[in-house]
Amino acid sequence: MIRRFCLCAAFAVAVLATCLPAHAALTTVNPTSGDGAGNDLTSIMNDLYGAGKYVRVDDAGDQVWAFTGASAALDAQVKYALNLTSLGAFQNPNASAIAANYTRIADITGSGFGATFSNPSSYGQIDGSGVLTINGPTGDGTPTNLTSPLAFGFHNNTTGNYWSSNQSANNDPGSNPGSIANVNPTDHMVTFFVTSSAGGGPHAINGFTGYVIAYEDRSHGQSSDRDFNDAVIQINNGLVPTPEPSTLAIAGLGGLGLIGYGIRRRRSA
Repeated sequence: MIRRFCLCAAFAVAVLATCLPAHAALTTVNPTSGDGAGNDLTSIMNDLYGAGKYVRVDDAGDQVWAFTGASAALDAQVKYALNLTSLGAFQNPNASAIAANYTRIADITGSGFGATFSNPSSYGQIDGSGVLTINGPTGDGTPTNLTSPLAFGFHNNTTGNYWSSNQSANNDPGSNPGSIANVNPTDHMVTFFVTSSAGGGPHAINGFTGYVIAYEDRSHGQSSDRDFNDAVIQINNGLVPTPEPSTLAIAGLGGLGLIGYGIRRRRSA
């Protein structure tokens, strides 16, 4: 019986290992870059959610997102890029990050911790507290439904750049922007998973569990500071990376639990 349990457990671990995405090197975030007032990304996350209450999502796992229900709610927390105009979506997540493929959802206004969503398109609704609601394929059409899966999009109105959460869709010029061969698609968004937040600063958010995305507005080939504090957006509900890393891990561990339960049940029979 013990041998059978070991074999079953080993099989479950092997299945879990095949389900989880392979680890990739994390995109570099400058730990000291900010607005000169200590508002680097680490300080922002610690202020909002509390040190030790969040982990980075593997950058191979935050490229494409899917709805988990009829709608999703997003809350803009921070904005430090004055030239950042809007949050949008690439409804074909593999489409190149250009204007023709970009679906504008709402503007991101305000500055610092006073960031909020405003001026929604037909794809978004904003309530009195600034929370943005968007609909997935099963939504009621008000706002207009988006497809799923999708990639997040961001627009920089000074440079005219559109950036996608899907790194391969971006077109970052390198040090020689006139050379087509020097285009280097790079990551403009990093993601965190927060667990039962307990903020450590004046802008503390307590009791939140979910995903937070953080955006970099400059081309990495041309003077990017890699601060990723240009927009920090909390996903209150309804959207997850696909495949979702935490769900896969829980599912695998749940399988181990069911194996143990089955063995205990047979022993008590």
